[in-house]
Amino acid sequence: MQFRCTTCGRKLTADDAQAGREAQCPQCKDVVTTPKLSAHNADLLDLTGPAAPAPPTEADRSDVAYTQLSSAFGGRLARPEEVPQRKLPWFIDIFFYPLNRAGLMTLSVCVGVPLAFQAMVKFFSILTMIFVPFIVFWVLLLVLFWGSMGVFLLYMNWYACECIRDSARGQIRAADTIGMTPGVFEIVGNGLLLATAVVATGGPAIIYYNETRRADAVFWGLCGVGGFLLPTALLGAAMYEGVRGLNPARLVVSTLKTLPQYTIRAPFCYLLCVLIPAGIYYILKSWILGHLLMLAAYYVWLVLAHQLGRFFYKNEETLDWDV
Repeated sequence: MQFRCTTCGRKLTADDAQAGREAQCPQCKDVVTTPKLSAHNADLLDLTGPAAPAPPTEADRSDVAYTQLSSAFGGRLARPEEVPQRKLPWFIDIFFYPLNRAGLMTLSVCVGVPLAFQAMVKFFSILTMIFVPFIVFWVLLLVLFWGSMGVFLLYMNWYACECIRDSARGQIRAADTIGMTPGVFEIVGNGLLLATAVVATGGPAIIYYNETRRADAVFWGLCGVGGFLLPTALLGAAMYEGVRGLNPARLVVSTLKTLPQYTIRAPFCYLLCVLIPAGIYYILKSWILGHLLMLAAYYVWLVLAHQLGRFFYKNEETLDWDV
């Protein structure tokens, strides 16, 4: 049966045998009780259409269905979030996804803070040559720089997952998380989860290289296959919020079932896998170029997150993940 969360209005699906049990809404995290089937509310739980006879217009039918369902839940049913419409063709509009207030603020902080710390490291390295005791400040700033790189990389992981889930609800601009304060365990957990997704899809290539010590055509072929499956793994990890989303059978079957729609998303993942290592490498060599590459990597990351969320939004019925 299908019903909606009493707090945020998200459509949920449950087996009839789960009637009366409590569960956590994957969108707002509130506890919701699965309605019990009975003669007076069985029709209301079927969200495919209203139980009442066909009223004159489609708008009237929606209002009647909402009123009846809201009454069944004691008037506490929230209206579903309005889905915005694109004003530009999708293949152009997706690149504007990070360019709202929340997205630009996240990009500027995640890149600007490490850049400022590294600039101070460079400055104090010059002062150290003039006055040796300044080496204490140089070491402290060096620690702060690499610490900020790690912290903001983990934060971007968390924010990308939020963008995936927000886009999966039909949104077309970066998620507004300014009022949200994720905990340390949540940020680290998201980072470990996405790292697990990378290892899971790249596992065959890693095993092959460890056994043969050869970077031949087979190795690169396995890397290509792993990179192609990585977006599905990232989507599964974000939507399920756990390793349950990395079920190999589900990932492969889902990719094959939606292959035409999925293929246009994969190149963003390949580009991301190149930009992040390149950015970290050039931070050590040519630091301004390195931070520009990290900015490009984070930008592509958000575009990819949006594409994965919209992919789920457009193909939710075909995927049938029941998340």
